[in-house]
Amino acid sequence: MKVNSRFLSEDQELATVPGALPSPEKPFNVCGLLAHVAEGQMAAVRAALDELDGVEVHAETEDGRLVITIEDTDDCLAAEMITKVDRTPGVMNSSLVYHQFESQDSLETEEVSS
Repeated sequence: MKVNSRFLSEDQELATVPGALPSPEKPFNVCGLLAHVAEGQMAAVRAALDELDGVEVHAETEDGRLVITIEDTDDCLAAEMITKVDRTPGVMNSSLVYHQFESQDSLETEEVSS
C-alpha cells in the first residue's frame, strides 16, 4: 500500500513504518482536552472552536473551563487541532486529559452465544 502524507515519502510503504496500522481502514483517534479561557472571552472562544472540524465542546464551567473532544478528520490530525485550540485567542492553556487510538479492526466485536 503506497501512501502520500506529510509523514511518509511518496515511495515509502506503510508497512515499513514502525507502529503503522496494517488495516487500510481509518483508525479511531479521540483526544479529551480541558481548556482554560480568559475572563470575558468565553463567547469568542466558543464561536472559534465551533468553526473547527473535529472539535466539540461538551461542557463549560462558571470559572472559565471547557471540556472538549477532538477527533481526526480527513483534512487534519487531532494533534494539529490541539495546537489550533491552544492558539485560539482567549485560550490561556489546555491540557490533554484523555486519549484513545484504535484501529477499525480492534473496534469490531464478535457476537458470542452464551
